Amino acid sequence: MTIQEKLKIERLLDTYRRNFAFSHMQNKYLTLCPEAIRRDMIDELMRDAGIDKRGALEAYLTGIFGLDYDNADDRVFIRDYIPATNNLNETITIYYYLGNGTIN
Repeated sequence: MTIQEKLKIERLLDTYRRNFAFSHMQNKYLTLCPEAIRRDMIDELMRDAGIDKRGALEAYLTGIFGLDYDNADDRVFIRDYIPATNNLNETITIYYYLGNGTIN
């Protein structure tokens, strides 16, 4: 096996581990605290921080997942995984605005 092949396998393994960890974070959130983000919280953050719904949801998910921007490993999740959860964010937005103000 060449060095390039070994490096490629190591990168794939890192990606697999991050994917598994992020899936676990999402599963834990949806199982244990799906109502942690409320309409009033989103509205307040949008107003106070001047960000849109998606940005507010991403900010809350970052906090709920326990991610810290000062941690290099967490930054990968914040930068690459949180924004890529468009489907989850869209689902949350639909329930949030069509529901009773909580996500359930």
